[in-house]
Amino acid sequence: MDINSTTQTQTSTGGKSNIAGDQSLSETFDNFLLLLTTQLQNQDPLDPMDSAKFTEQLVAFSGVEQQLKTNDKLDQLINGQAFNEAAQLVGFLGKYVEAEGDRVNLTEGGAPIVYDLAGEAERVEILLTDSSGRTVRTIEGPTGAGRHELIWDGADDFGNPAELGGYTIQVRATDAEDATVDAKTFTIGKISGVETIDGILQLMVGDAPVRVEDITAFRDPIAAS
Repeated sequence: MDINSTTQTQTSTGGKSNIAGDQSLSETFDNFLLLLTTQLQNQDPLDPMDSAKFTEQLVAFSGVEQQLKTNDKLDQLINGQAFNEAAQLVGFLGKYVEAEGDRVNLTEGGAPIVYDLAGEAERVEILLTDSSGRTVRTIEGPTGAGRHELIWDGADDFGNPAELGGYTIQVRATDAEDATVDAKTFTIGKISGVETIDGILQLMVGDAPVRVEDITAFRDPIAAS
């Protein structure tokens, strides 16, 4: 049994399938060891394996082992970086921030609504929808180009108190010719937690996730509320 041919076969097929994960690599490592041991046990005592070929196979064996150890070290490094990032984000807890986003958090004091119009509009409609996608409140907003801030008092379209919590905000702006005017919305609130969502550490403003790179400003608590 020639372990070199087996190794070459595994290498050629590996180039096509790109063996993924430590489990596959570990299985290859175990198979390599088994083949090498079997080869030594079954060699002809009168015609033992050529020492140069044996050394070559040991080098290949060592390479597989080193790759396994390297993968383990990389995992440790990645986990360490993730822990450091989480530790840094903890420093944001309790801070009031403003970030690009389409979520607002309704509290007893209402909910801040902030948007920026790319140009002058003829009509601006602000829609607030709940988690089921139902539009709870529609507000007519300022139409001038630039930034606008207002407070949703928490009442729905019928004047009844809306349920406290998170809502999605959508700004529909059109000009005099009924063409769409681009609008950018923002989330404002206090950072209440740090969570991993889809493998990414994110800050939580109420139930709204905010990425660090989306933060545009830190706000004074009194002004923010």
